[in-house]
Amino acid sequence: MHLFRQLLALAAPALFVIATLTVISCRKEKHALSGDSAYVGSESCQACHESFFQLWSPSRHGRAMQPVDGEFLARESLPASGFIEVGGKIYRALPEGDSLIVIEQDSGGELLARFQAVWALGGKNVFYFLTPFPGGRLQTLPLAFNVHAREWYNNPESGVRHFPNRETQDEALDWRHSLFTFNTTCHSCHVSQLEKNYNIDDHSYQTLWREPGINCETCHGPSGDHVAIMRRAERKGFQLPSSEWGLIVTSDFSPEQHNSSCSSCHAKMSPLTASYPPGEYFYDHFNLITLENPDYYPDGRDLGENYTYTSWSMNPCSTKSDMHCVTCHTSSGRYRFAREGEANNACLPCHADRVEGIIQHSRHKAEDNVTCVSCHMPKTMFAAMERSDHSMLPPNPAATMAFGSPNACNLCHTDKPAEWAEKQVSDWHGKERPQPGLHYGRLIQAARDRRDFSRADEMLEMIAESRPNEIFAASMLRILQGQILPGLQEVLRKTVLENPSPLVRQAAAEALRHHLSMENKSVLIRAAADTARVVRVSAAPALASYPDELFNDYEKGVRDRAFTEYRASIMASPDQWSAHYNLGNFLMSRGDLNDAIRSFDQASLLEPEALSPYVNAALVQSRLGRPTAAENALLKALKVQPDDPAANFNYGLLLGEMGQMEEAKKALKTALEADPQMAAAAHNLGVITASGGADSLKATLRYCKMASDLAPYESRYAYTYAFYLNQAGRSGEALQVLLKSLAANPDYPDAYGLAGQLYLNENNAAAAKKLYMEAMNNSQVSAQTRRILGERLAQF
Repeated sequence: MHLFRQLLALAAPALFVIATLTVISCRKEKHALSGDSAYVGSESCQACHESFFQLWSPSRHGRAMQPVDGEFLARESLPASGFIEVGGKIYRALPEGDSLIVIEQDSGGELLARFQAVWALGGKNVFYFLTPFPGGRLQTLPLAFNVHAREWYNNPESGVRHFPNRETQDEALDWRHSLFTFNTTCHSCHVSQLEKNYNIDDHSYQTLWREPGINCETCHGPSGDHVAIMRRAERKGFQLPSSEWGLIVTSDFSPEQHNSSCSSCHAKMSPLTASYPPGEYFYDHFNLITLENPDYYPDGRDLGENYTYTSWSMNPCSTKSDMHCVTCHTSSGRYRFAREGEANNACLPCHADRVEGIIQHSRHKAEDNVTCVSCHMPKTMFAAMERSDHSMLPPNPAATMAFGSPNACNLCHTDKPAEWAEKQVSDWHGKERPQPGLHYGRLIQAARDRRDFSRADEMLEMIAESRPNEIFAASMLRILQGQILPGLQEVLRKTVLENPSPLVRQAAAEALRHHLSMENKSVLIRAAADTARVVRVSAAPALASYPDELFNDYEKGVRDRAFTEYRASIMASPDQWSAHYNLGNFLMSRGDLNDAIRSFDQASLLEPEALSPYVNAALVQSRLGRPTAAENALLKALKVQPDDPAANFNYGLLLGEMGQMEEAKKALKTALEADPQMAAAAHNLGVITASGGADSLKATLRYCKMASDLAPYESRYAYTYAFYLNQAGRSGEALQVLLKSLAANPDYPDAYGLAGQLYLNENNAAAAKKLYMEAMNNSQVSAQTRRILGERLAQF
């Protein structure tokens, strides 16, 4: 028996934080892109489009970022703040003439620093302020201003998520953290035509942009050619069709193009490219974050700040009609139906009967002034920002009872419990009303939050039949990633090949990296040639684990193109630690071990508190035969978080390989205590404990049974448990464990070998022969296993 090494830390999640922005210089010269086409700035649009210009310039898009100067301070009339504690220090915001200063003091009142706010972000709900930092950074100051309440507040503390029914809770970040650095995070959605200009050698920035705010050319593309063409046409008296205007005409966009263009900013996503050209397909430039992320309640409602597109993609109005973002919003971001008496016009003509019968439909009195969006787009608050639920799903108090997610009924009836609201809705619509969000949410809650996969077969069946919306389907696939489940690989292959949603195909292709086989390799080659970049780049890391000799020339071409796209996608943000971490994983899979270590080290340099780069660096060092270096990497992780299960698990394995069994047991026990669902820790504890002699066999059996129960479809765990049951003289029980395991996973030759030997020990050669023959005739058993069993049969 040997220790089972398991890679626990793989692809890093995308990092997000509420609007945190900053930049250093703004250049005014033309920025050539290609040929004669150039960005010439929004002022070039004003001469011909004065009315649009006047609508745009004071809009939230036009003022997405503004200089903090006398004009801004006079217009906004910002008061001085009181003394506000942030991270153990005291801060105060003080307007001083044409400047806004934030002072930092220690707890005793001694002045530590003064920071000048040079840019303001937002303004609809909140103003965030940016100050210059060394290395060309712009940092979000710790005090933000609530526009509605007219008060200053602790910005990092406001972004803490309060997860219901979860042991792990969020903590406020230090305001100097890179996630509050404009250049690193939300830069591209508050300025126009940005160049990050990050220098990886000294981790500095020379960030430039054309204009602060979201200008005309963000959506219409470079307009230098357009200006020249239209002036020439005007002089000659020509009337040109829109196809000859020399810029992107958004009025010609399809609903998908409108959604994609708006969602390049209004989405919780991971970028795949360095910039987004308006009108191009969202999934060629971004990967969407879904309900695998705890920033969402299990039913899909927003818990953290999620930027709209995920919930919009759950909206039947979006998925089953031509409705799109610009149906309800103007290009400058205004709501088209904000005037008094027009609120319900947004739902016409599709829901005319309900608009006309709003009193009967809503079960509210006329004086309640209930509108369609009151119940279908309820507003909630996070980080002092008000946001509307764009899923437009009906209020569901039962989901509040199950998950703690908000519902429109109790957002108004705050004096009533969710149980009261649920009774009202049930009396109106019946207890058996369709509630897909509740049903899918319960499955997601169990698997995501409790790591209970007992209903995984139900999830797989629904995905195979394409029943859930693409958001729920992708979420389930991502949550099931890495699990050993009967039927999982078949569903993944079918999904990659047949599902119409690139998001769902992406999730399935990514999950196949945990299941290496020739059949899966062929499917991944198909995924690497998918029409959507998000699918292609998700196939690449999985294909990286297959040896070169398994690919023919055509397959190598497809694979290598996917590799190139993948490496470009993860390095689209080279100042993110996760980019270097994922590159390290890719290099590790390709066998480029020293380069992988350098990538992990780069990730740790950018984010010293991220554990997974240390853990994976240790795995690579161990593969290179450097146990001391591996131990040092794991000790760095444990210094950051002493009870981290992944770090302790891998440290326990390393210590076991180094012969330090007592220390190994201690580390593995810590891992199992921190994560009681970690079957691999229980399994390895059983193996190590067995080395203690006969007296330790009882503990070994307890740990091995725990591992087998936690991961019932992992054949190795069942085999190990049966092995030690037999050692304890309980051969009958051992045989039953093996037969049950083989029924779930018939392709595990070691289990056949031990089961056959147990039959032979009972002088029952006929039963052993029958077991082998049945396996030989089972289509689920691989050719290699059949060969092994054929050799055993030849001995009878």
